[in-house]
Amino acid sequence: MLRSNFERRSPPETRRYLYRIAQRLLADRARARRRQAPEPLDDEPATNDPPPPDEGVDRAFRQLKSRDRTLLWLAYVEEFSHREIARTLGLVPGSVRVLLFRARRRLADRLKQLGLDPERPL
Repeated sequence: MLRSNFERRSPPETRRYLYRIAQRLLADRARARRRQAPEPLDDEPATNDPPPPDEGVDRAFRQLKSRDRTLLWLAYVEEFSHREIARTLGLVPGSVRVLLFRARRRLADRLKQLGLDPERPL
């Protein structure tokens, strides 16, 4: 049973509330998988070719820390404002801009490492 007066929340508050629940459930699941994960096999042939763009972006995104992935997802997929992101993640609103800048830079660095330069058109 929910004990958080769920029905009294506004739609934006409900959205943030449900997002936080989903985020915590996914983090719990990821921790459980890491405990049970088998050692990776080294069967893939080494290649210097960059991965296809969609696969490379997905791989680069997965390599980011959880906080960076969350910030980028909320800003660019969910289209949250900086104020909404701050409320959702329990941050100071003024810090969201800086944290997003750093997350974008780390994603760009990961893309370059995979041979996908975000500055160069496909």
